[in-house]
Amino acid sequence: MHVNVRYRPLDELLGYAAGEGIPVYGTTTDGTSVYDSELGREGIILFGNESKGISAGLLKHVTSCITIPGPPNPAAGLESLNVSMAAAIICSEFARRGRSIQNGKRETISGI
Repeated sequence: MHVNVRYRPLDELLGYAAGEGIPVYGTTTDGTSVYDSELGREGIILFGNESKGISAGLLKHVTSCITIPGPPNPAAGLESLNVSMAAAIICSEFARRGRSIQNGKRETISGI
């Protein structure tokens, strides 16, 4: 799988995404599980910090809120993941679905 990484001012990038119909995924605590979400072939993923999440100014650009589901028993002690752990989990799910497409298993990236 090939991933394009580009550097632009964030406001410019999000404006471009909106104009081109590129989805913007925001990682939030109340989003749809990344494992149950419809994920596009392309998109921008926004990650917030552990304590405050994505700022309101950026959240207004998000077209789909996704989350990493926690343990079934919240008393297990997991409050949040650091951003590098969250990015690894989210990006691996995008990659897993992308591999399914390349192998001809799916025409769209959706829950498997």
